[in-house]
Amino acid sequence: MPLFDEARRVVHEDPRIRDTAAYSSVLAAVAAGESSPTKIGGLLGRPATSLTHQLTTLASAGFIDRRHDLLLDRRPVVTVADPMVRFHQLVIEPYLAGLEAGRAGQVWAEAEHTVESKIFGPHFESLAGEWAARYASGEAGLAVGPVGQTVIACREHKTGHEIDVLALARGSRPRTPGAPVAFIGEAKHHDRRPGVAELRRLQHLRDLLTASGHDATDAAFGLFSATGFTDELAAEANASKGKILLATLNDLYGQPS
Repeated sequence: MPLFDEARRVVHEDPRIRDTAAYSSVLAAVAAGESSPTKIGGLLGRPATSLTHQLTTLASAGFIDRRHDLLLDRRPVVTVADPMVRFHQLVIEPYLAGLEAGRAGQVWAEAEHTVESKIFGPHFESLAGEWAARYASGEAGLAVGPVGQTVIACREHKTGHEIDVLALARGSRPRTPGAPVAFIGEAKHHDRRPGVAELRRLQHLRDLLTASGHDATDAAFGLFSATGFTDELAAEANASKGKILLATLNDLYGQPS
C-alpha cells in the first residue's frame, strides 16, 4: 500500500510545492502528453500564463524537463522527467481503487497499452539519447557533439517526421542553420523487431535533413531496440563498416549480450 503513494510523497516533500492539488493536476496533464503551457492550460481550463510559476518550480525540482529542438528555434517540449512519476500519474492514480481492492492483474491488462506507449516508449527514447550523448564515442566510435530530438518536414508524406535521437558533429552549436549532422537514430520499445524498413526510414530522414540545408551525407545511422533486430538488418549493419549501429538494452546498460 505505501508504494501507491510514494511518487506523490516524493513530489510533495519539496518545500516549494505547497498547493499539492494544483501541482498534481499539472503533472497529470504533462504525463498524459500535453507538451506546452498552452495545451496544459487548455486541458486544465486555465490560461497558460497562470502556469508559469508551477512549471518553473517543477522544472527546477527536476520533476519535468523542457526539451529544446536540436535544429529549430521552437518552444521547448514539456515532459515528465521521472518514469515512475509518470507511472503514478497514468496508472496508479486512475486505477487506485482497483489496486487497493487487489485487482492488479485486471488493472495491468487495462493499462498495458498506456504503459507501453506513454511510459516505456518515451523512457526508452530518453535512454537512447543519453547513451548517444555519453557513450557513443567511447563504445561505438561515433564522433558526436550535441544530442537531442527534432521534427523534420516531409512534403512527400505531408507531415513531420520526429527524429528520436539526433547528434550534430563535434564543435557544432544547436539551432544553427546548416549545422552538420553526425548521427540519426530511432528508438523502438515494442515486441516487433526493427528491420530493413526502419533503416530505410532513417535514410529518408537523412535525405530530408540534407534537403533542408544540413550536411548529413556522412551521418551514421542507429537503431535502438528492446527486443533485438531482424537477421536481414543485422547482416546489413555488419557490412556497413560501422555506419549502422544496432543497440539493445544490454548495450545501453553495458551488459554482455
